[in-house]
Amino acid sequence: EGKSTIFEKVKIHQFILGSTLGRHDYYTDFKGEITNLNIWNKSLSTKMLINITENCGIPEPIPDILFWSNLDKSMLKGQNKEEETCILNDEKPSTYKLLPTKLDYENAMHACKILQALPLVESGAADSFGLTPAHLALSCASHQGDPLHTKAVSKWLSVLDLTEKDLRCGAHWPLGKNTTNELIRLNEVPCQIHNNCSGKHSGFLTLNKFLKSDAEYIDINHPVQKNILSVFEEMTGESSSGYGIDGCSAPNHATSLKGLATAMARMGVGVRGPASLRLVEAMAKYPLLVAGEGRACSELMSAVGGRIVLKTGAEGVYTAILPEQGLGIALKIDDGATRGSECAIAALLVRLGLADEKHPMIRKRMFSILKNATGLEVGNIRPAECLM
Repeated sequence: EGKSTIFEKVKIHQFILGSTLGRHDYYTDFKGEITNLNIWNKSLSTKMLINITENCGIPEPIPDILFWSNLDKSMLKGQNKEEETCILNDEKPSTYKLLPTKLDYENAMHACKILQALPLVESGAADSFGLTPAHLALSCASHQGDPLHTKAVSKWLSVLDLTEKDLRCGAHWPLGKNTTNELIRLNEVPCQIHNNCSGKHSGFLTLNKFLKSDAEYIDINHPVQKNILSVFEEMTGESSSGYGIDGCSAPNHATSLKGLATAMARMGVGVRGPASLRLVEAMAKYPLLVAGEGRACSELMSAVGGRIVLKTGAEGVYTAILPEQGLGIALKIDDGATRGSECAIAALLVRLGLADEKHPMIRKRMFSILKNATGLEVGNIRPAECLM
């Protein structure tokens, strides 16, 4: 039940084994490892079940929903499947592996904020309201809602003569644990400024005020969003096949890994003039504003001395802008795990000669030790050989 999951292009639904309650229950749900799981869209007769047992578990008839033998077992055992990576040198494919698989709009969320911020600068809105590089970094951020971020967003809104109520991103608890704990201690609740996308939305509001448009700037037909779609398609070099709504309620447009990597490469070399370079330089200068303390984006950018720009996305997506090399990188981990995308992007930086494998922030992402609640080492994360 719940969200659909993709196994080898076969669409199935999440299900519960062992529960008689019709929902997840700690005491009755199945726990542990499982093998030879097959799912049919019909009930099996007693004769069919006997045949399966007598044939050493080989299913007859063949399952039409989930067939165990067709699944990638490495994924089910918790070992990362090979990630899809696209590295482009200003539109020209490099010698690295290029897998331009269609990227679902949900997966591109957050990783393309720098593209959504481009109209803010190109239009003249940023200069009109005196935005600094710190503001521009925030407009591309998925920040963790620490005081460093919330104070900056609050001041930005005051410059626009707007308030938190003018945002349309919604509220959620800060991603920063210390800030969340402090709010709880004070018996307070988060507001929209704590949303990790409040900087992006402040950029939307700035552009909106410059365009003198109506307050509902997240509507797909609003001038702000039309500007973003135009820029998005020009930078990716693709016509977007559709859009989805982000957790912050803003539209996010579909593209491929190739398109996303192309856009990142173009941002780094200033294909559209100084506007893109200003955003890239702002993110590189203020890595803590882009994410926050302890976050991979901030730590990895700091580890390489501000020479590149990194941005995580939902569902195992990561992007990188390498201005000096004229490269753009976009990768997607099949199982949607951020731990895998962080490891992969760190490994690629080492492979491209941009990062030192011995740097503690690089090693933290490339070779993580996994421990359980008792502190027992139960596994590790490391890059696949093809990335080294």
